[in-house]
Amino acid sequence: MTTFAKSQVVSLLPMAYSAVPGWQEPVEVTPPAAGSASWNYTVKGPEYALLYAVAFKLTTSATTGTRYLNLTLTDAAGRIFQKDDLSLGVALSTTIHCYAAIGKQQSIEASGTSTTPIPAYFVPPGWQFGAEVAGVQAGDVFSEIYLLLHKVPSDNARQIMQIG
Repeated sequence: MTTFAKSQVVSLLPMAYSAVPGWQEPVEVTPPAAGSASWNYTVKGPEYALLYAVAFKLTTSATTGTRYLNLTLTDAAGRIFQKDDLSLGVALSTTIHCYAAIGKQQSIEASGTSTTPIPAYFVPPGWQFGAEVAGVQAGDVFSEIYLLLHKVPSDNARQIMQIG
């Protein structure tokens, strides 16, 4: 079992962000090179962040094989804290649009769209939100990666620790 410092555990209390002031910040993530198995966004300090929503596209090459997508939350030491299976296999020569947000309902549509709920974790600087694909092939490409974050200054995050 992985253990975390008290400050990390308390800052991960679900829905704690509603108790302190902050702001929303849209972020565009630079896509990785073709054939990369993942993309990540590192929360920059001194603010803490909550991922409200994420959208990205995966276009698979003509190479045979099914790809499987996961959303990930990784701590500052590189340990996976949360992994959410998007419950779909992406075939060759396919483009899938993935959308995830707090409160969303799970949905996989024939049109190439997948929506999924994500947990409300409030994380410290250095943690990473991202996605990974198992079975990635050389020509597979992530693109159009956008996040909507709720950011809170570190001083306000201390209030969350007192609330928790």
